[in-house]
Amino acid sequence: AAAGLAPAEAALVAELEDAARNFDQLRNEWEGMVGSPGQAVLQQLIGREQQLRQSLKGCSLGDPAETTTVPRHLCQDEVVKAHGNVTRAVIEAELARSQWEVKQLTANGQDQNSLASSLINGAVLRLRLFNIDGAYEDLQRASGLQTTDARLDILTRYCAQLKAPRHADFMAGEDLSYGSAGAALLGSMRSIFLANQYTTDMVLKATKASSMSEFIFVESRADKLEQGLLDNVEETNPMKPEVPGAQIPIDLVDLVRIFLLHRVLPLARICQLFGPETTELLLKLRAVTAIEGNECRLVEPDEAIAAVRTSSFSCGAFFAVSNIAVWPLEEDLLIATDFEQTFSSEGLEPVMYISEDSLALVCGAPREPVSSVLDLCCGSGVQGIVALRYYADTATFVDLNPRSPRFVHFNLAFNNLAHKAEGVHHGSLYEALPPTDRKS
Repeated sequence: AAAGLAPAEAALVAELEDAARNFDQLRNEWEGMVGSPGQAVLQQLIGREQQLRQSLKGCSLGDPAETTTVPRHLCQDEVVKAHGNVTRAVIEAELARSQWEVKQLTANGQDQNSLASSLINGAVLRLRLFNIDGAYEDLQRASGLQTTDARLDILTRYCAQLKAPRHADFMAGEDLSYGSAGAALLGSMRSIFLANQYTTDMVLKATKASSMSEFIFVESRADKLEQGLLDNVEETNPMKPEVPGAQIPIDLVDLVRIFLLHRVLPLARICQLFGPETTELLLKLRAVTAIEGNECRLVEPDEAIAAVRTSSFSCGAFFAVSNIAVWPLEEDLLIATDFEQTFSSEGLEPVMYISEDSLALVCGAPREPVSSVLDLCCGSGVQGIVALRYYADTATFVDLNPRSPRFVHFNLAFNNLAHKAEGVHHGSLYEALPPTDRKS
């Protein structure tokens, strides 16, 4: 593995590979442990783990055990790859110990608080391994126990938000073509956004944000931005002078909260905003997911739709989380993308949020009338949609990411532009185009 490396790098790779093997051996011992061993055996395993972790602290690249997550992508650099392999081995060894603790506490059946904490510890470790499904299962189990662990409420919501947009049927299975019932519902939904002044200027004013870039890494800024919203819509106080200027529509607050701040709202509130039919469409597309209780159980669309049809005023007391961010653009465009926290993994590449480089390209494109445009590597379709809105008769969209066409179809219907799209294709650059559309 160290062939072709400088001597110092080769020595470091060998040291890291040896550390990974030691942690793998430790994991195997925890996984192979049956029943409750003696205290001496446990102390020996825990002591070995502490010694191994101590030996990593002097690593010139930084302690692999302190790396937050395992690498998401395969690196060809041998040193970096070896460092990442140690991180994975450390986390997996710790997870094996945590799973053994869960088995022991489950068999004991008395200390629910300790069992819940061990399950939560395991969920955190699984999140560091990007095992969202495993973390969700651990947290659901912990939610059914009596516990005072303050991490549970935060992690259950966070894990539900990570898991929901990763479903295989996300943004698929519904006809959004021009003239379809789905397109009509999205068109009416757009009208509600615009009627409530969901524009860049108003969103910035309402949240007191300096730019839309503050909404990209929104998880760390949501509290401040939400407080800005709430400050702007406080109840009228006759003792306070009125502030001049445009007022913030009350419905805009909740639109921003769910579609930009990634907050949770009652499902009944979504029905109130958009109506039951549009809410059902969003649930079918999994653009919005219903969740239940403090445990944030993800509710399947059929169950949530049944609750909406039973009573759109209560919706089974379900809550809802949006799996799409909706970005206001130009004077009246709305572009749906993945939230930034929807991370890439094997089989899933998120559709990029609207960043400053996207906006620069929107502003820099020459707005001269043309008969057609080709939006290559289109992502959400933002560039082609801007072209259709302002200067192009038709547009064709192409992206290698299979998630992209789903967003493009949604955004075309959302902006009443589906009739102007000549094609939406999944594939590599020009190879994805039908032969008749390829031009030299």
